[in-house]
Amino acid sequence: MVERKIEQLLLKKFEEEEYSDCYIIEVLQNNIKLQIFLDSDSNMDFTKCRKISRYLEEQIDENQWLGEKYILEVSSPGDRASRWWPVQQPGRDSLPDPQGWPRLNQPIRQ
Repeated sequence: MVERKIEQLLLKKFEEEEYSDCYIIEVLQNNIKLQIFLDSDSNMDFTKCRKISRYLEEQIDENQWLGEKYILEVSSPGDRASRWWPVQQPGRDSLPDPQGWPRLNQPIRQ
């Protein structure tokens, strides 16, 4: 449930010019630990991850989605991304979109 809310927040953030080339690789929650793997067409550097982390932290705290104590990690998967599914992005026609592969740059249908 929290993962879906985080994905929605990220998609909203990605509408901003600075983050328009960003996309979600994976969002994982295990008890109090929330891991978010993002990437971008340009450069997913530490500064961009930090800004997104602070944005998410503000929303998580305000809504008390994870309680008072939690661990939030926002990072780029680096070369690990190739081990996950191909990510579809707007404007990219070169990657296939077979059924079963999530299109994480768009809201997930329930």
